[in-house]
Amino acid sequence: MALDSAHIAGNSLGGWVALELGRLHRARTVTAVSPAGLWRRSAPVYIRVAMRQARISSRVVHRLAPNAPRTRLVKALFLVQASGHPTKVPYDVALAAVRDMAITPGFRETLRGLEQRSFRDGAAIDVPVTVAFGTRDRVLLPPLARRRDELPTQSRWVKLAGCGHIPMFDDPAAVATLLLESSEPATAAILGEATG
Repeated sequence: MALDSAHIAGNSLGGWVALELGRLHRARTVTAVSPAGLWRRSAPVYIRVAMRQARISSRVVHRLAPNAPRTRLVKALFLVQASGHPTKVPYDVALAAVRDMAITPGFRETLRGLEQRSFRDGAAIDVPVTVAFGTRDRVLLPPLARRRDELPTQSRWVKLAGCGHIPMFDDPAAVATLLLESSEPATAAILGEATG
């Protein structure tokens, strides 16, 4: 069964995709969690370097020590950008994150594509928009990668306390609550603060 629209949510690049689907009028509500693309013209250099380094490190570890990261120190080193509390991420989740970063196909092509662009024309979105960032997001820093001027005026900005770039690692219950509240137009309209 085909759907003309749906409640759309995504994290990081998925958050950018959610915004784009809203712009294309394919969303009933949009929830962008730590969305990429909210930079001026192209991705800041530090993001480009960090993503490439994460890929290289993950591939090395996956090949040489496929059962890592087991210790708190190694988890902290590999997940410091993704999690607000990297040492607390369960081992199986950390292992899957390293493995996925190492073997995901299309990583290089996707990264190159997103580096050269930014999200534009968000004013065309006419449904409730919730943009959420963790207070410990070390990937998308506020001065460089959280531009609000391309978001529609009805956008709401929400802080996820203690969470990193992938807040599902840190507080999955808070993320689930956010998704439920932001996909209900009545509550989405009062979440957080308006960007305008």
